[in-house]
Amino acid sequence: MEMSWDKYTQHDAALGSLCWFSLAQAAGGSAQPAGAAADDAGVSNTASNSASTAACKVFESASTQAQIADDLRAAGFNVLVYAAFETAGRHRLRTFALRDFVPTGFLERYLAADLDGSDPCLASVEHTGLPCVWDLERLREDAGNSPQVATLVELLRQHGLGSGVTFGMALPSLGLRVLICVGSTQTEAGWIDDRAVSQALMTGLNVHRIVQQHVEALAAPAREPELDAEEASVLDQLVLGLSTREISERLALSVHQVNHHVRTLQRKFHVVNRMQLAYVAGRRERLSAAQPLTATDTSAPMADTASSAG
Repeated sequence: MEMSWDKYTQHDAALGSLCWFSLAQAAGGSAQPAGAAADDAGVSNTASNSASTAACKVFESASTQAQIADDLRAAGFNVLVYAAFETAGRHRLRTFALRDFVPTGFLERYLAADLDGSDPCLASVEHTGLPCVWDLERLREDAGNSPQVATLVELLRQHGLGSGVTFGMALPSLGLRVLICVGSTQTEAGWIDDRAVSQALMTGLNVHRIVQQHVEALAAPAREPELDAEEASVLDQLVLGLSTREISERLALSVHQVNHHVRTLQRKFHVVNRMQLAYVAGRRERLSAAQPLTATDTSAPMADTASSAG
């Protein structure tokens, strides 16, 4: 299934590229309803069957959304943030985020302030690979003199989030890392026992299982843009670490042509400089050369990708 990246993406210099999706889209329930009945009976029947299939998928996704919301409430939580990050070094290139259970504006402000780079919970998860239980008071203690962490605490407070559990995983086959955070209005984390953590993990992993294939479909077009022969050749030389003049000499192109291709490649790969372009292209080659992983193999502890923090 091929997805159109730009159709779903919000571009912003501070955010990077933020791509929202819903459970309905992930479950395939975003199909357009059939139009007016066609004159031809065969076409009409096909449209009717498509409409029935779409209606069933919408019903299933609505039921799934309601079940996840119920599971969250049963565990004592009311918010779930699911975000998959694609990074180049410590620079966040793209974020794929589920919108169904996150407060309006929360993730945009979190990313715009670059809080994922200073979030103590995320740092803990990446370092240990274990879930991090948090509340506002603990975060304030961790903040010290950090204005970034103080901003995070205020952002959580403004959105009615007082405590929660953060955990994550890596998707090696996609070169992505996933942040999952469940939150509650309760202001102290003392109520979050082993049972609550276990339920949070089960709910988050269930969401991950549902949306993983959709995230992969969204990520693919941005990772595999169409390149002409000269662009592909220039990209190959960039990955080898060659300078503009060296590429010009090796490919018998003018310096102007090389620079033009580099700018085009940066735009196609949604990066802002040559270093990021070479990084993403090199990773693209490594992922392409790697053996495909099965569905049960694609999740790994986030600690394995600590060096890729956005």
